[in-house]
Amino acid sequence: MPDMLMEDEEDVGMFREEDIKAKEQSFKEVLVREDPDFTGTSQARQVNTSAAAVLETLVESSPTQNPGNILAPPTVLVASSNVEVDYSLKDSKGKKHCHEEASTAEYLEETQSKKQVTRYSEEASNLSEILDKVTLCPPEEDIASHTEESRLQESVAGGSSGKKVQDQRKHVVGLKRLLHQCALAASSGDDLAAKEILNSIRLQSSPHGDASQRLGHYMANAIEARLYGTGSTLYANSCRMMESSLADTLKAYEAYFTAVPFQRMSNIFANKAIYRQLTGANKVHIVDFGISYGFQWPCIIQGFSAVPGGSPNLRITGIDFPEQSPLPSNTVQKTGSNLMNYCRKFNVPFQYNCMARKWDSIQFEDLKVKEGERLVVNCMYSLRQVSDEIGEDSGPRDTVLNLIKKINPEMLVLGFLNGNYNSAFFTTRFREALSHFSTLSDMFETTLAHEEKSRLVLEQAMLAKAAMNVIACEGAARVERPERYKRWIPRIMKAGFVQIPLPKEILEEIEAKVRLQYHQKFFVREENNWMVQGWNGRVLYGLSLWKPVNQ
Repeated sequence: MPDMLMEDEEDVGMFREEDIKAKEQSFKEVLVREDPDFTGTSQARQVNTSAAAVLETLVESSPTQNPGNILAPPTVLVASSNVEVDYSLKDSKGKKHCHEEASTAEYLEETQSKKQVTRYSEEASNLSEILDKVTLCPPEEDIASHTEESRLQESVAGGSSGKKVQDQRKHVVGLKRLLHQCALAASSGDDLAAKEILNSIRLQSSPHGDASQRLGHYMANAIEARLYGTGSTLYANSCRMMESSLADTLKAYEAYFTAVPFQRMSNIFANKAIYRQLTGANKVHIVDFGISYGFQWPCIIQGFSAVPGGSPNLRITGIDFPEQSPLPSNTVQKTGSNLMNYCRKFNVPFQYNCMARKWDSIQFEDLKVKEGERLVVNCMYSLRQVSDEIGEDSGPRDTVLNLIKKINPEMLVLGFLNGNYNSAFFTTRFREALSHFSTLSDMFETTLAHEEKSRLVLEQAMLAKAAMNVIACEGAARVERPERYKRWIPRIMKAGFVQIPLPKEILEEIEAKVRLQYHQKFFVREENNWMVQGWNGRVLYGLSLWKPVNQ
């Protein structure tokens, strides 16, 4: 068993054996609360590690704000040892009743208990399999079946008659015109006109309609929230809890990985580049700004476990934004517990340090950089949520980049959402946001089945929540502030970084995966030393590699 060290300081996630036992006891107590006939005894049935872990999240956790990843997945806290659950019905002497001897009521109670634990175990096992599927590196022989799934999805989602397409285009143009008119009325203070236009939009939109109807529904909700001044409250509520269950959210994340390449290809590119950079390292320190639920790292943990001569000692510092929660570092702590479980599974020595606070308030000392570590910094699609306000000398974004420069990493991996809806002028911001979200909406319409439940969950996470913040929130409450990836280049260079050429063999591998496994409208290519990804000709994400100029 590798040495698992969890740093014990103020902003650090602590995971001790007593914590794990407490979690196991909490799991048992929940089952007892659900059914009094559940008890933990030496004669009990064992529930495997991953099943118990996911069960725990199903009964006691709810998703919290995760601005870092493209899609916010659910918290999955993985326990480290088996939990024994006795689902048998016993008499006062502790002996099991036989079905033939039990009363009708006792028999029904016992049968119900067995069905309940079976249902919980099966669901937990399924969710654990999904988690492994979206975080671990799939064997090469699975590519063919994955490709076939993607091709099947194309045939299911695509295919419309010419007249139907023409009718849809007319509807889209009409609905977009109404949305622009409504935003203009809201911006000019003509609330009465805006509300009248909203009524017209409501008649033509629905969260269960086609792409334009769904987008119209989400945009109308955001405009309405702006009119009534409820945007900040509604956005905060959406960050605290998704409307779907944890099971639905994790299944939606799997659907996203299967149908959309952006997050998966970003992870593959970043992990392969990091792994190649750290070849021969004995001690590895990854500082991850925007770690979220850490879904990027099990694959690299898996890779380290196969290093000839043994895995390096891995330390991850997980950083995220403050959450809408009394315990701001709760999510990043759970991320550490989950990663610790994967390190145990693959026998990789592991340490974890975490913090959830404003990034421009983090000091170099907080990161606990140690002598002899090979250090890389990863920041995927999260810097857009750092405030872009400019002070006398610099703003929070410059402060964060200057901190990373002080860390002096061997490699800095940066990913940006290529959006342009950060204008201080509402109508300009609305126009750009509508254009960006229209592309995402068309992407979902083309790649996901119309009635698929996961599609609704994804749209809530990627369209509805973002639209609410961009349109209905102002000032510090507006945290969605993306810029074109090219606009970041002067700022990054000013902080003292120079670009590292993209590894061609990795880029070619990713291009092949996207071409073979995903819809033909997806693309990935190199543009001026950036790996860009997009849909139907529009660049949506940009990723690049950097190093300090003094290296």
